[in-house]
Amino acid sequence: MDIQLVDPALRKLVRRASSIDFSHAPARRLARLVGGLQLPRREQGVSVTQVRSGPARLRLYRPAAVTARAGLLWIHGGGYLFGRARQDDFLCARVARELGIPVASAEYRLAPENPFPAGLDDVQAAWDWLAAKAAPDGRPTATAGAAVRLGV
Repeated sequence: MDIQLVDPALRKLVRRASSIDFSHAPARRLARLVGGLQLPRREQGVSVTQVRSGPARLRLYRPAAVTARAGLLWIHGGGYLFGRARQDDFLCARVARELGIPVASAEYRLAPENPFPAGLDDVQAAWDWLAAKAAPDGRPTATAGAAVRLGV
């Protein structure tokens, strides 16, 4: 990653984060604690529900009025090591409201406690659920997500 592409105010933080060794349990616990913090902002006009159906665990953001024939599967950042679906509540709710589509955010199991392909299987289960239950015509049309690369 070219550090010059990072906002100057955040460069010091990015440099420090890149030196964290997430193979050690204390670093993973800290990252998971920070990733699990609930942001207080909520988008108006969108309901948020937790869904569990078979292996699928997700948060579903539904706008008051679904106006588009699409759905979106969101995959939160954390590289399958840390993070929670709720960390992107505001973003997912805003996308749902502004685009008039249901947004499902996959709640995947985290490594190394759940080795590959557990997290990926969870994302696939969330996609299958969205296709069958929430997306108009049973067709989710997009997948998006946040990526974090800590190697600078």
